[in-house]
Amino acid sequence: MPVTTVGAWHYRFGTSGPPSVLETHWHEWSPARLQPVWALGNGHWQVRRQLVSHRITHNGDFDGWLLFDQLVDYVSLGLWLERVLHVPNQTVGDSPKIAAMIDLLVTQGMWLPSLRLAYQMTLATDLRAAFGGQAPAKAAPSNAPSPDQLQNWADRCEAAFVSHCKTLPSAEQLPNLPGQRWLHQSLVTTLGQDDHLGEFSPDQLSAFIDSTLEVFLRNDLYGATRLFMQKARGSFGLAVLSTLSPDQIILSSLGQPISLGFDPNQGYAVSASEPAAVDGVLAKRS
Repeated sequence: MPVTTVGAWHYRFGTSGPPSVLETHWHEWSPARLQPVWALGNGHWQVRRQLVSHRITHNGDFDGWLLFDQLVDYVSLGLWLERVLHVPNQTVGDSPKIAAMIDLLVTQGMWLPSLRLAYQMTLATDLRAAFGGQAPAKAAPSNAPSPDQLQNWADRCEAAFVSHCKTLPSAEQLPNLPGQRWLHQSLVTTLGQDDHLGEFSPDQLSAFIDSTLEVFLRNDLYGATRLFMQKARGSFGLAVLSTLSPDQIILSSLGQPISLGFDPNQGYAVSASEPAAVDGVLAKRS
């Protein structure tokens, strides 16, 4: 049996439309998938294939996100995320777009997601770049790096990282500065040979690699949620869960509170946007 059991539900009256299974919480944008995930433990980097799935429950209004120095409304953001993540989605509500943003921002220990996010942070010029220069629309083309391109870059990074771990002593490996410099130069060489990335200047490629290494090291579930909330606009409460952190739930809120309740005698905790929900659950446990 697991040490911790985490459950996430969302009960509410319909406010913006009729009930719909497609729009029902929890929300998951990208289907669960197996990915290689690197982790540093006892001074050594190790990789293993893990099930990756991120889910959210959300209550309130998510208006949009600051992207390319402008506020992008959640409808346009969803169209952009379809192209960047290469996962179509037919929902119309705001909550699923948050699930997609978590997919984009959780990158720690994973090369492909790290490269995908770093590309949008450093090499993509604006929102329209993912739509062939057109305004966001379902019918617009998709010009974000393709799954094959991303996998090619990830394979190159993986090979360079394996060489990095075999070549340098543990004390000099990433995230230590000698290891960071060694790996950066190795990635400049291998990624610079790619036809698509070769079109960018040395400074742009260097910034792309720096960003990739940064999010590879830092963007765990908490860091990703924090980054999302920093640029989110609206008023809502949010719960984020992931198979990568199976004993954790990340809670956050913007413009409204989240209530917490604890039953220390039974090792039980509950959170909700409505205080009455917390009171109701804990009253039944007393």
